[in-house]
Parts: sequence; C-alpha cells; structure tokens
Amino acid sequence: MSTLRILHLEDSDPDALLVRHTLRREKIACEIQRVATEEGFTRALTESTLDIILADCALPSFDGMSALALAMSLAPDVPFIFVSGAIGETQAIDSLKAGATDYVLKDNLMRLAPAIRRAREEWQERSLRKHAEKSRDRLVTVIEQSSEAVMITDTDGTIEYVNPAFKRITGYTANEAIGKTPRILNSGKHDKHVFERMWHHLDAGKVWSGRLINRRKNGELYHEDAVISAMRESDGNITRYVAVKRDITREVELENQLQQAQKMDAMGGLAGEIAHDFNNLLAIIQTNAELALYDIPGTSECRDNVTEIMDTIEHGKSLVNRLLTFSRRQPVELAEVNVNEVIGHAVKLIKRLMNGSISLATDFADDIAPVEADINQLEQIIINLAINARDAMPNGGTLTFCARNLTVDSETTVHDRKLACGQWVAIDVRDTGDGIPPAIMDRIFEPFFTTKVTGEGNGLGLSSVYGIVKKFGGEISVKSALHEGTTFQIYLPRYRNEESHTFIASEPQP
Repeated sequence: MSTLRILHLEDSDPDALLVRHTLRREKIACEIQRVATEEGFTRALTESTLDIILADCALPSFDGMSALALAMSLAPDVPFIFVSGAIGETQAIDSLKAGATDYVLKDNLMRLAPAIRRAREEWQERSLRKHAEKSRDRLVTVIEQSSEAVMITDTDGTIEYVNPAFKRITGYTANEAIGKTPRILNSGKHDKHVFERMWHHLDAGKVWSGRLINRRKNGELYHEDAVISAMRESDGNITRYVAVKRDITREVELENQLQQAQKMDAMGGLAGEIAHDFNNLLAIIQTNAELALYDIPGTSECRDNVTEIMDTIEHGKSLVNRLLTFSRRQPVELAEVNVNEVIGHAVKLIKRLMNGSISLATDFADDIAPVEADINQLEQIIINLAINARDAMPNGGTLTFCARNLTVDSETTVHDRKLACGQWVAIDVRDTGDGIPPAIMDRIFEPFFTTKVTGEGNGLGLSSVYGIVKKFGGEISVKSALHEGTTFQIYLPRYRNEESHTFIASEPQP
C-alpha cells in the first residue's frame, strides 16, 4: 500500500498520538494531517488531496455527523471512518446510512488498520466500477452517435440491439428490427453459399468482413461493407455476434461512374482514330467513284452501281460524323436555340420514319426559355431518341415530346444525375414501348453496345446522344419499366445571353 494521506479530525492530543502510533505499529505508511475545528476541517477538504478521513464523533464545537455531512458534500469519494470513545448502536447505524465507511472504538484501535485497509480496497473496487461504467457509457455514446450501423444478435441470429444509424440506413426502427433476423434486409442478390460461408467463418470464431447488397425497408437496394465478429464470455464461449456496417452505395456509384468514364474515354479515343482512318478510306473511294462516273455512259448499268457506291459513301460519312461526335473531336457551335422550334421541325422529319401504328404527340410549355446548344446536333438528339422509341414499339404505341422550364434552387439528384442550381430546360422523349431490361440499363450509353441484330444498328445512337448533351453542359437520365415504356429526360442549361462561340466540350462522364 502506498503512503496514505489521512485527514484526522481530533481535538485530543493523547488520542491523536495513540492513533498515529497504532498505524505506525501496523506498518501503514501514512501522512496524517490533524485538524480540530470545523474551519480547519473544511479547509483541508477543499485544499488537500485525501485518501482517508478519520473523525471523532464528539468535539466541543463540531459534532461527527456534521463533519460526515460536510465530507459527503466536499469529498464524497474519500472513505470516512469514525474513531470515537463511545458510539451507540443507533448512532452507528445512522452514520453508516449517512455515508460513513466504518466506525472504530478508541478502546479497540486494533480494528483501525484492518478498517483502513478494507476501506481502501472497497474504494479501489468502486473506482474500478466507476471507471468501467464511464468506459461503458462512452462506448454506448460512440455507438449511439456512430454514422455506421451497429447490430448485435444472439448465436441464432436474432437481433438484440441496433443503433440509430441502423434506422437511418435501413429504414427499420429498433422496435421493428429487434426480435427479427438480418434476413429482413435480404435482397436476394446473393447466392445462399455466401451466407453459408459467412456462418462457417463466424462459428469458427473468426472475424468475417465483406461487401453485401441489402434491401432497405422501402425496397431500395443499397451496398454495404460489413465486419462481423463474435462476442465471447470469459470461458471462451460465443454468446453473441456484433456487426458494424457502413453504407457505401454512393461510393459504389462513383466507382462505377469512374470506370464507365474511363471506358468511355478509351472508346472515344479509339472511335476518333477509326473515324480518321475511315474518313481517309472514304475519300479515296469517293474520288475514284467520281472519276469512274466520267468514263461510264449515262445509259450503262454500271453507272447505277457506281451511283449506289456514292450513296453508300454518304452513309459512311454520316457514320464518321457520329464517331467524331462521340469522340468529342467535332467542334460545336453553341448559340441561342428555341427548343420548341427544333423539336417541331424534328417531328416533321420523324413522321416519315414512323410506321402507321405509332402516333406522335407534343406537350410544350408556351413560355419555354431558349437554351445554349447547336441546333443541328440538338435535332440529331431528338431524331436518334425517336428512332430508338420506334424500334421499342414494333406493335405500335405513342411517342410524346415534352418541354418545360425548370428552376433548381439547390443541387438536385435526378436518377443519379446531379443538377446544379440554376435555370434549366427539361426535354422528355417518352414512348409506350417494351421498356429497357434492368440488366442492360447501365450499358445503354456505351459506344457500340446494341441489342439489335447485326446490320440493324451500330451502337452509336445513344452514345452520341449522351456525348452531345454533355457538350451542351447538360445531363440526361432514363426512366424505364418493362412493358410500360421508357422516358429519356434531357436537361439543358438556359441561354446565358452570351455571344455564340465554338468550343470543344469537356469529357462526358456517364
């Protein structure tokens, strides 16, 4: 035991000396500060660091119960022992109820050293308990305020505890989750063997970590990184499992977008090189075809063949222009454009491309604002989307074009596309066709990706649309459901009253 700092409230010199000798004889290392008045006692309590308080029950001007009350107020954690010549049973019980640790009679000071040792042991135990409680309280606070979901289950997987972040991430309250199993989050996206391997790992007492796709209460899927570990008793038996889960949905989306952007960039570079070489080949073919026409009589059957070659060359040039648009190497002339007029003109052309079972409809706002765009390429966007819609409605349907003004007061996410604050014009191209299968939704803007049979599509239509929209500083999103149709939503910035200018747009990133 280290040197104890003892405060001794005693007005009798012989009794104080006797206590000192007793402690020395019992080999209790201590520094004793003796006081005999209420003033001295109060000052010692407020100014000194103490380990034990010894107090007589009866002083001429200050009684022991008053001293105990003062000690409980100013130094409640310091053990308090009465050392008195006489103390009645009732008074002894009252003192213990009031907070005294023990009492020792002056005619039996042999009990003093054991009483001090026991008081110190009890104080250390209390200190350890308080420290453990504080640590537990801090841990609970950390868990309750954590941004990551924490879930505790028994060995059968029944949920016993979830923190507030669990509700924020999953949508399930504690009352809704406790008593259930984590299967309430099952998305059906994982093979059963994934969970069998997880439980095999946990039953062996190992920590399992991995990435899961779960389902929120509202049915929305989300990605999470989870770490699950076993909780053991002192005998080593597993009694519970604790899982810490972090919602990484946004990170996964950004990662996919980055990969898509890198792929689009690589494909764009390749498309640009192909377009350049292909254009050179077409130029050679066109030159020779034109020369051939001079040498072929007007009535010759060969002249028709060469003319067909010339027509094919023009088709090839159109394909080259699409490649250049996708590869972002074609300059764009941005100017003030009236959306309603462009769509109206495009619809007249589109009518020739539709079969008789497809009807066209328009829904334009009267006060539609002008946008900053290239009129020819904006028309190309509308026509490309119309052709896609036609192919999605082989049995007929309705193709609708809508345009409206849109004001964004704070950054808004529209189908995972972020719209900055400002003034926009929204253009919808909506069909009632077959819809886009969810399995290919993430790939529809990829260059050369097509679901059409060979010879019916080159896979550049939607990728060109995407590239043009991004050049205009806009965004494009898609809503689709099988057998319920598809809506392409284009958001273009309103015209900023600046002079028309030519520029090469930044890299598009789907």
